[in-house]
Amino acid sequence: MVRGTATKAPNIWFICNPGRGICVQQAVDGTPKALAVMKAALTCIFAFLLSSAAHTSLAQAAADSLSIPNVFTPNYDGVNDAFAIVGDTVTMVDCKIYNRYGTLVYEFAGVNDRWDGFTTAGELCKTGVYYYIATVRFADSRERTETGFVQLIR
Repeated sequence: MVRGTATKAPNIWFICNPGRGICVQQAVDGTPKALAVMKAALTCIFAFLLSSAAHTSLAQAAADSLSIPNVFTPNYDGVNDAFAIVGDTVTMVDCKIYNRYGTLVYEFAGVNDRWDGFTTAGELCKTGVYYYIATVRFADSRERTETGFVQLIR
């Protein structure tokens, strides 16, 4: 078990139990109150906990969570047929998809847009790994750039 305190928010601390998650607590009138219990990678959580406003950062992190698949199968079976970036507070996604040679094959802009495995010209993309760069805008007008790889399987 590891215990720690947020550096600029001394009334907030965390208790880490490996394999069981992290419990973030805040002292309210001397009485501990659980703010969140998370099962996530420790390195990501510590960055939030050591910030100047840990409780705000944790709430923001939950609101800013995105779902970005790393594989999709556009075979029209109704399951994983398109690559899309979604989140509860997302208001805009501007995404560019590149093949392994760095050629732009598809781009979309819109919160409900997605890539269906075809090029912008309507040609079928081959099975393989593609790279994406996406700018995501949230409801409070903040923007974040996400990059990564997605595998297309036919």
